[in-house]
Amino acid sequence: MKFIWEESDIRPGRKYTRPDINEVWMIGYVVNTSTHAKYVSVSMNDGMVTTTDNKSNLADVLTKNNYVPVEFILK
Repeated sequence: MKFIWEESDIRPGRKYTRPDINEVWMIGYVVNTSTHAKYVSVSMNDGMVTTTDNKSNLADVLTKNNYVPVEFILK
């Protein structure tokens, strides 16, 4: 399944994964008083946090790496 992520799909608390992996990630955000909020991905397995990014770039990365929101994965 190919899911095209858009900026409106990037919401804190939304979980995503891929059918071929056992790891689930959650979108989070970091508020920085000198800039706008930045979005991160947090591993639900070990708590690892990715580098911060804006909505557009995060959507591009998720699309390019074939991630899908967990609600679209049938177990």
